[in-house]
Amino acid sequence: MFEYMASHSRFTSSAAWTIASSVNRVLPEGALPAPSWAPGRRLKKHQRTPMGTGVPRRTLRSARNATAKQSRRSSGARVM
Repeated sequence: MFEYMASHSRFTSSAAWTIASSVNRVLPEGALPAPSWAPGRRLKKHQRTPMGTGVPRRTLRSARNATAKQSRRSSGARVM
């Protein structure tokens, strides 16, 4: 039973991939949609640039610590 399901899944995914790739070759490359919250259209993968090195990302932990420090300062508690 499992072999039949795996074989069917492989066949279906292969057929879907073949159809999708042929449709993508035929259709012209269009612009991506612009979300209502974004200042402009989204960039395509080949137009994006990686984040520069040396610029640290703000992690959830650092954001949480910064928020905790601000709330301690506003409440008058000692910050260490």
